[in-house]
Amino acid sequence: MGGLLVAAVVCVALALRMLTALGPHSGSNKPPMYGDFEAQRHWMEITTGTPISEWYHETPMNNLSYWGLDYPPLTAYHSYACGMVANMIDPSWMALNASRGIETPGVKLFMRYTVLVADVLILVPAVVLWANVATRTLKISNVLGTAGVVAVVMLNPTLTLVDHGHFQYNNMSLGLALLSFALLVGRGGDLLASVFFVLSLCYKQMSLYFAPAIFFYLLGKSFANAPNTLAAIQRVIIIGFVVIATFALCFFPFYNQLPQVLHRIFPIARGLFEDKVASFWCVSDPFLKLRFKYPLEQLLQMSFGTTLAALLPACLYMMRHPTKKAFLYTLLISALSFFAFSFQVHEKSILLPLLPVLMIQDPFPTAFFSLIASFSIFPLMQKDELELQYYVWMAASALLFPKLLSFNRWSLVEQMLYVLTVCGIAAIHIAIITIPPPTHLPHLYELGIAATGFLGVIIIFLHAHYKLWNSAPQVTP
Repeated sequence: MGGLLVAAVVCVALALRMLTALGPHSGSNKPPMYGDFEAQRHWMEITTGTPISEWYHETPMNNLSYWGLDYPPLTAYHSYACGMVANMIDPSWMALNASRGIETPGVKLFMRYTVLVADVLILVPAVVLWANVATRTLKISNVLGTAGVVAVVMLNPTLTLVDHGHFQYNNMSLGLALLSFALLVGRGGDLLASVFFVLSLCYKQMSLYFAPAIFFYLLGKSFANAPNTLAAIQRVIIIGFVVIATFALCFFPFYNQLPQVLHRIFPIARGLFEDKVASFWCVSDPFLKLRFKYPLEQLLQMSFGTTLAALLPACLYMMRHPTKKAFLYTLLISALSFFAFSFQVHEKSILLPLLPVLMIQDPFPTAFFSLIASFSIFPLMQKDELELQYYVWMAASALLFPKLLSFNRWSLVEQMLYVLTVCGIAAIHIAIITIPPPTHLPHLYELGIAATGFLGVIIIFLHAHYKLWNSAPQVTP
């Protein structure tokens, strides 16, 4: 019965993704650059139409100023595989340079299905594995048991709206990361978990948000569970070898062009932040104007220092007390620290701290942060003309998540704060629809949404520290 209920939840989640995909995508009919949909399609065009030695380089056939490849090699390989399938169906979809901006019904349908296939092959198995680990090892549950844990992750609006509305493949990197976390918390083995996490990093560099927590957890476990120091060092060396070997395999075709690949993956010149994102740097920019006071190199140093200061205490505490619960809260703190304080953060990066929130499933924080994360991407949804999909997902999740997470068992303060959050978000949306912003403050609403998102990030950041410091200091193998 439990397995059938899980299967039913997964089928509903996939069906809702397909309905969401019926709407517009990013950059639809907006030349000359279009949007992320065209970026992903263009990478398929470039990887299938040019030699691998040119994928990350400016050439007559690869104009890097037009959506040049700027993700790690695993994304390039995935683009190549999808592009090869597309060429077998209709070569015009990926015709080198001639297919720029193509938006025929056929190519749209193909691209949408590639995201759905990634869900089925990577994200769904990872979520189901995590749900089993969570319910059996950590005793995490809700009103529907394992199926409910799956539902909270799969029916979260933010990932669906970004991947199947806006258009991206965050399901790939997050799915690989979730497989790693499930193996680390369960009994699947640290070595295989390390492989999956490196694959996540090699798909999307933003998985670095999780790296400090994983490093300190594996280090703490190695020394806490080893019979002596030598055995612990040996264990660390073995894990390090697996990590380096996995990186080497992924980057091997680019061994003679690593500087260029890394330059493309980490584009420092783009600046401190883009658009109105719920980070400290964006929210404080109207008042502090740091971007105009300091050179780029100094801003990079400042963001690195604040990010490190925000995450390091939790990582060091967890290293001394490497419990499974402590690992999950440190994972969340690390991701929140990167999102709030690191360099070159996008609004879509809210998906990274959202993942551990959905994994832990503390009732109120999960429902609360799910709302905040979805709300923070509204300007993106508005830009993509996905307001209808956004409003439907927000309303449904605002009602569904408290039911799944036992709203009647929350404290009165938690219930009131959740209701106030829902009402506040609704009020802001009504204002956006009915009251134009002042002409001298055209981005007032976007900045207000970013500030609200940042406040939510800080609330969950503090809550995660409270839960971490009150976690039982016992080591679990």
